[in-house]
Amino acid sequence: MVEVLEATQLLLKTELFVVVLAMDVRYVTRALEKAYAGILTRQGDSSGLDYIEKIIQIPYQVQPIDPNVVSGYIDSMMTVEK
Repeated sequence: MVEVLEATQLLLKTELFVVVLAMDVRYVTRALEKAYAGILTRQGDSSGLDYIEKIIQIPYQVQPIDPNVVSGYIDSMMTVEK
């Protein structure tokens, strides 16, 4: 994930690209703090979350989906032949 974010930063330096990322911020933050252990710390002035916030321009959080809704949607999309 760290390499993907580094590549994203390179793409964002040009005007030709718009990048859409989907990530679990908790895990990506931990991965960044592990990759940059001497620089980023969980409780320090520079954290993995700070790193992410420098890259992401318009954050949008998706709410969790209720498992019952997913099940009902899948059932409505499938037909069962008897």
